Amino acid sequence: MKFSECGLTDEIFSFVSESTGQEFHWNTTKVQEALAAGTIEPVAHMYLDITDADYLHISLHNGIEEDHLINISPERLKIPVIFVEFPPDEHDPDPSHVLIDGNHRLVKTYREGKRRIGAVIFDVETLKPFLVEDIPAVVSASMLKALGR
Repeated sequence: MKFSECGLTDEIFSFVSESTGQEFHWNTTKVQEALAAGTIEPVAHMYLDITDADYLHISLHNGIEEDHLINISPERLKIPVIFVEFPPDEHDPDPSHVLIDGNHRLVKTYREGKRRIGAVIFDVETLKPFLVEDIPAVVSASMLKALGR
């Protein structure tokens, strides 16, 4: 997917693999749309138990913005969070999972006293069409936020 194909309000989740240093930029808005339309199929639908450790890690490391939390509606909390599964490799013998959509929903759910949230897991191959390949190197996270991406 080209950066120019992303809508002005599309959300893009960026992730750098600790083991390989590879950058990934998923257009999570397009992933949600494809999931809702049934054009992509997750490898698993589940309910995820939210641990204290999960909450703390996401709160401290995943860019949680308090003003965003306030605006999440009860209907939006019903939308499952989205994980991408990476296969085992020479750095990690087990599959690894990255939460690419739903960090704020997970935190809000936890703060409301609930400890389970709906989740879907996609293999990395299924989500390749949603990778934004040409984000300019000079585009920082704050610039993406300012652009609504």
